[in-house]
Amino acid sequence: MNQIRQFSFKEFWLCALLSTVVFFAFAPLYRDNSILHDTMDMIGALLIAIGAIGRFFSKFYFYRDQISTQGPYSIVRHPKCLMAYIAMIGLSIISARIQLMIFLPIMAGVIFTYIINRQENLMILIYGDEFREYQKKVPRVIPNFSKYEKGSPRRLDKNELLMAILELLFWFGTGLLLEGLEVLGFSINSTLNLTINCLKAMK
Repeated sequence: MNQIRQFSFKEFWLCALLSTVVFFAFAPLYRDNSILHDTMDMIGALLIAIGAIGRFFSKFYFYRDQISTQGPYSIVRHPKCLMAYIAMIGLSIISARIQLMIFLPIMAGVIFTYIINRQENLMILIYGDEFREYQKKVPRVIPNFSKYEKGSPRRLDKNELLMAILELLFWFGTGLLLEGLEVLGFSINSTLNLTINCLKAMK
């Protein structure tokens, strides 16, 4: 039985907590409303959208009682981990912190490597040679689009669909939250600088 969780929330919340500390500990890399800022925001938003929608789409091809081999699982063995990683890179870019752009992809990469290794070892125990053959045909995390097989998406039950929608909203909501915190940070810094300049002028 394929009883593997494709996403570990324990590891995710650890990554989120450390990322939050990094976000508030360091200043933004570039100024608000600059061309670089707007360009990086668009790139980050695009990666978040790709990751979030990709994970949502992958859920329709994930089966718990057999090896998932169709749709996104025909081009990469762990599409949901890959899409979450892409979304996290997008979040790190939107944060405008160079430290987070370095830290988050590395931390997420370590976490997802651990999760994937654990998943694949369990799949081999459950399915044996059948899964080994799947490993030979389909790459681990780098998609091979030439192997794509459309297949038939399954119907999610109400709880699965609700969780999929909530997760989709989570990714977009986190991106908006980071952007809001960034704007707030710029506003606070601007206000402090203005206050300091006024005090200096009054001396």
